Amino acid sequence: MPLAIVADERGREPEAEPEPRLGAVADEVAPLADEPAMAEPADGQPARAASVTAPSADSADVDGARLVALNMALNGTPRDDTDQYLADNFDLPDRAGLLDEVYATVES
Repeated sequence: MPLAIVADERGREPEAEPEPRLGAVADEVAPLADEPAMAEPADGQPARAASVTAPSADSADVDGARLVALNMALNGTPRDDTDQYLADNFDLPDRAGLLDEVYATVES
């Protein structure tokens, strides 16, 4: 099937878009090559990545329980049912406090 050139409303053929210049991109990137990648520490030792600690299992468990409780509360689940579900599925240090927080947020 042959390709047809579509004319605009005024009967003119569309103008061809100019080809991008590769040199223009290289001109923008070249100055970055002159900059140092990372500043060296004053003591001459190689830079070390910052220590990142993963959240503890306890905090992840509390966050997961809070999310579940919030979802249940927003869906209209009675507090007692949510409390029982959390007791059955999560080991929480302060389940009552978590429920107080969640249900206070939903009820306001």
